[in-house]
Amino acid sequence: MSTGKARPTKLKFKGEKTKKKRKRDDDEGSSSKQRRIEEEDAPDTWVMPESPAEIRGPTFIMHPSDPSPISVNFDSTRNKIILHPLDKEGVSDSEPTPLLDREPTEIAQVWVTTRVAGSPTINLRTGTGEGKFLSCDKHGIVSANREARGPEEEWTPVVLPDGMVAFMNVYETYLSVDEVAGGALQLRGDSEEVGFRERFWIKIQNKYKKEVHEEKKKREAGSEMTVIDEASVNMLHQTWGAGRSVTSKDDKKELKRAQKEGPLG
Repeated sequence: MSTGKARPTKLKFKGEKTKKKRKRDDDEGSSSKQRRIEEEDAPDTWVMPESPAEIRGPTFIMHPSDPSPISVNFDSTRNKIILHPLDKEGVSDSEPTPLLDREPTEIAQVWVTTRVAGSPTINLRTGTGEGKFLSCDKHGIVSANREARGPEEEWTPVVLPDGMVAFMNVYETYLSVDEVAGGALQLRGDSEEVGFRERFWIKIQNKYKKEVHEEKKKREAGSEMTVIDEASVNMLHQTWGAGRSVTSKDDKKELKRAQKEGPLG
């Protein structure tokens, strides 16, 4: 019985290149590219900041430790900072996800970054539990057990040329990953220089990065609108007759004399 649809008669062999219609290829390529752009522009997409001002809102902090990269977590049950091996998240035979493509998979991996408007320093608050702030004392001991913010809870993020971020505390020393007895890892805050242990990868949500750029555009637009034309203001407020300059005969003579002598020339 005929189905009314022509079947291909040419045989295809293994290894033979198949010619596809150009229009369909272009359409599929365009649609996949469009989907990729939409995913990258999605508000909740995790992206890397390009400047310290962009570090705000939910924040994912990673370190390229060996043999496994780690994320800085907060265990609300034990009220403790945990450096969690990322490669243990999904044990499989396939290649591990590249570090820069990683995203948080649980709330314990997310910190909330806040800052006072105009301040270069930030506060890192736990995203789980009662909301404790990451702090460092004068001895370099890092903890997250304070509910109030003070100088020891302030961090200055420094975006390095390769995109990684270092965190400087109020004592002008840096947050780092330190190896202790038994091979365990912990955070310290007493490094005086930025090396491998002091460099972190940071990811934020795209909507907060966009907010920074929108706020910058508004400030620039506002500054352009508030530029004062001094001559116009003087004409309006220091003259009579709706901006018409009225000078006496003596003033006119004085102006002409000054122009001839040079000050107004």
